[in-house]
Amino acid sequence: MSFDSVSRLVRQNSPNPLTGPNGSSRSKTESTLPVNPAVNKTQTTEPRPDDQLKLQSQAPRLKPLQVILADRHQGVVVEPGVSDKTRTALSSVPGTAWAGRSAANGGRELAILIPESFNPEKPAEVMFYFHGHGGTISNGLTNPDKGLAENIKALSKERNLIVVMPQGPAKERDFTWMNPKNKESLADLQQEVWAQLSQMQPGLNPVNKPEQIQKVVLAGHSAGGLALMNGLGGTQSTVRADRVDFLDASYGSWASEAHSRLKKRGLPVEMRVVYLPGTQTESDALRLKNTAGVTLERGTGGHGAVPRRYLGL
Repeated sequence: MSFDSVSRLVRQNSPNPLTGPNGSSRSKTESTLPVNPAVNKTQTTEPRPDDQLKLQSQAPRLKPLQVILADRHQGVVVEPGVSDKTRTALSSVPGTAWAGRSAANGGRELAILIPESFNPEKPAEVMFYFHGHGGTISNGLTNPDKGLAENIKALSKERNLIVVMPQGPAKERDFTWMNPKNKESLADLQQEVWAQLSQMQPGLNPVNKPEQIQKVVLAGHSAGGLALMNGLGGTQSTVRADRVDFLDASYGSWASEAHSRLKKRGLPVEMRVVYLPGTQTESDALRLKNTAGVTLERGTGGHGAVPRRYLGL
């Protein structure tokens, strides 16, 4: 995401902007029975038994229910309407994965990855990752320079990790992501994920056993910081956020405003803000300097490389 693009977002959407960044899926086949010319056209002709057998043999066979509802491939379950790129990308992390469309995410795609090392007998850590400006789930996992598949595999060896990746809106609609005013809801998104996890992993039922989720981390890169700030707004009381990570995403006042909203909700104020010195993310990060519960980290490398360097640390 370019800094010029972010500047436009900041000017439009920061609550306290700084100076500078201102029908049927299968085809129908008609079977025609031989017509006897001697038969009056107004009469109905019952097919003979051998004709019935022929029709039955030509009829499409119904697939098992789970195949109709989802395309299963190497541990990946993909609901109708999900792109092929997303399905392919989910296979980059060995284990179990699901992707579908989420009402709470504006009807856009939502992906859940459970790495193969996951142990349902142990408390889980769930990380929600919100990508940057113009990003996709596919790029967020497999892009040669920015993809996080290797990070997720490495982290899952150390933690009982589940990763959730929502698909953001088009570039010009970044400001709407997780904004309750646009009928998107972080609280509802989390409830959708808890329900889906109980379908994906035997023994895991965070809806009825919330203690199975030991920690929830909300992480956003670049314009994903808007989704974090928006998601913590409104009056939703069921948002879970044990830690919030701004990965070079503290434009305008996004990080400091998110901190304020955490406090207003009475949620644990644990934040980690990675910023690049001399860029637009530094000013708001430094507003939180010496704030209890907030860790600031001077990042290195380019803007696009920040997630790979600092995700989950």
